[in-house]
Parts: sequence; structure tokens; C-alpha cells
Amino acid sequence: MLRTIYFLPNVISIAALALVYLTVYNPRYGLLNQVLAGSASTARATGSSTFGTALPAVAATWVFTAGVVMILVMAEIAAIPSDVYDAALVDGASRWQVTRHVTLPLLRNAIGVCTILVLLATIGYFDGVYIMTGGGPANHTLTLALYAFQEYSNSNWGYANAVGVVLVALGLIAIITVRRAFRIGSVTTDARATSCTPGARRVPHRGRPCLPGPGPVVVLSSFKTQAQVFGAATCSPLRSASRATRRCSRRSTSPATC
Repeated sequence: MLRTIYFLPNVISIAALALVYLTVYNPRYGLLNQVLAGSASTARATGSSTFGTALPAVAATWVFTAGVVMILVMAEIAAIPSDVYDAALVDGASRWQVTRHVTLPLLRNAIGVCTILVLLATIGYFDGVYIMTGGGPANHTLTLALYAFQEYSNSNWGYANAVGVVLVALGLIAIITVRRAFRIGSVTTDARATSCTPGARRVPHRGRPCLPGPGPVVVLSSFKTQAQVFGAATCSPLRSASRATRRCSRRSTSPATC
């Protein structure tokens, strides 16, 4: 029920939400002033009409529109196999260690995508600002999208197109930066929890861990040191593993003894 209530504002258009916020922020009959008066506080909400409150009032409209981020993150959390958490608990990991070393790394792609969506929506934010403040007072809440609209309305089409190009450039920079920062799409590996398993391939560059290749993907996690888990063994190419397998097979015919 709480999830549904939190997601409902995303179904409503930003224009309708802006009108609701204008009613809440109204200095005469707004709900916010009624709450402040009922709490015996000397503070009074002046809405989006003053320099000090205009920008926070517009920024607060994003509080109830984060339902998309909630849905994406919750779907990614639900897709994490329970075996990973069981293995971490068996290794003696605490709740914080499970969150820090298991959940957050596996949520990297989802968090990166949500960051891109929020940044792009912030860069191109127009309708809420246009309805609530119109960019005022004194351009304190003016955004690039609204500025381009104002210049286009004033018949400065070339200037408006230039601002549009800047918007596109900022969006591309934000996407590239977030993709590199979160390494969206890359394989999550840990030097302490990676070994050359069957079906893995070696990256040509030296010092990089093995990446899962064709065949079953084995998820390994451990909160012990590399020496405790693998001893002195390190991630070696497949041909070295095949040589070790051949030597083991010559010593014994039973795979269990290897």
C-alpha cells in the first residue's frame, strides 16, 4: 500500500502536481501555513514568491516523483539470488558487510541508470518551473529549458537553438560521465572473490580478473582474504588450468581426489 501511494504522483502529470504545490505553498490559505500555525511556530511559508523560498519550493516538487527510481531499484534487489546472501552469511558477514559488499555492487547498474534518468530530467526540467514561478523571482529558478523557451518566444530563434545545443551537450556529458563512473554494463568482479572457473576466459591484459564466458556463471563471494580462500594461487589462463587438470588426471583416475 505504501509503495502504491508513493508511486501515485508519477501517474499524475508534472503540470497538475505544480498546481497542487502552488495551492500548498499559498501564503494565505496554503496547507503548509496551516501546519506551521498549528505547531505554534513563528515561521511562515511564503511559497515561490520570495528569493529565499522560491528555489527550495521548486526543488521540493521532486520529492514525490521518485517512484520510478524506487521501482527500478526494488526490481533489481528482487533479482539478486538468495544464494549470494546465504554464502555471505555463512562466511560470517554482518548486515552492513552484506549491504556494502554484496547488495550495493550488484545494484551498480540500476543506481547508474537511475542517476542518468534523474540528471537528464533535471537538466531538461521545464513545466513545473514554468507553472510555479515562470523563472522568477529575478531568474532565481530559471532553467536552461525555460530560458530557451523564453528566447524562442521573443523571436530569438538562433539563441534558443544555441541553448538547445547546450542542453544536448550537457545531457551527453552526463550520460558518458555516469556510465564511466558506475561502469554500467561491465562485469562486477572482486580480486578477493574471483577464480578461474570452468567456462571462464582470460582477459588479454595482465592483472585483470577472469570474466565469465560461455557456460554456467558461478558467483563467488567471500569476506576472507585472498590467501585464506585461494592460498598462493592466482587467476591463471585456461591453458595453465588444463595442464593442472592433466597432471591431476595422471596421478588419479578419480576427479574427487583432485
